[in-house]
Amino acid sequence: MISITLNIEGKRFGSEAPVLSTLKARVKPGRITAIVGPSGCGKSTLLNMIAGLESSGKGEIIFSGVSGDEPKVGYIFQTPRLMPWLTAKENLELICGTDNPAIQETLDAMGIIDKLDTYPSQLSGGMQRRVSIARAFVYHPDLLLLDEPFTSLDVPTAELLRKQLIDLWQHQQSTMMFVTHDLREAVSLADEVWFLSRPPTTVIHRMEIDQPSGRWLGRDDGRKRIDDVVANLFSVHPQILSGELDAGA
Repeated sequence: MISITLNIEGKRFGSEAPVLSTLKARVKPGRITAIVGPSGCGKSTLLNMIAGLESSGKGEIIFSGVSGDEPKVGYIFQTPRLMPWLTAKENLELICGTDNPAIQETLDAMGIIDKLDTYPSQLSGGMQRRVSIARAFVYHPDLLLLDEPFTSLDVPTAELLRKQLIDLWQHQQSTMMFVTHDLREAVSLADEVWFLSRPPTTVIHRMEIDQPSGRWLGRDDGRKRIDDVVANLFSVHPQILSGELDAGA
């Protein structure tokens, strides 16, 4: 399992104002870290920097515990981004090759083994998301990055996909980071939540979550526990989702 050390001293695009300010933090191995912050604060930019899709700007991002030269990264985007001319099975084969038993195992874990030979256009939005999650997990990534993967889904479908995601994660124990606007989602899934400021962005607060086995979303008393954590946070930092640590900040 890998850990990530962020020593970012700034990030800007061309001559524009800086997106990120000084940001120093560590992602613990095998844990789930949620990133929450106001719109436009650079959450997706930070995720893309960690994935290597954006330069790290000033500073560095260090991966520890990697078996090869670079970590294997799985990325689940806001939209499924499936190849429309390929079936569900073929979309996974792009990642891990043909005749890999992990393909059927992963699609089965997502409840879509009967959709192996189905094209994306023949799948509902929720089914497409399941294929995209399976694609990210199929080659056992060291690091799994998620950028609001459950946005625009109805509540029951999103809840089901979160549970299936956690089931796969518990089997593989990849280090995971995900961006969300939904604080309840962050609390229900993450071991630690990072709260970001407005640009130029930094981490203004970290909150550890005491997660049971299976996460709070899998417990009968989970809803109350999540409500309590959210209420306690807002009682101390009522403006935190706006990127302000204190009401008068």
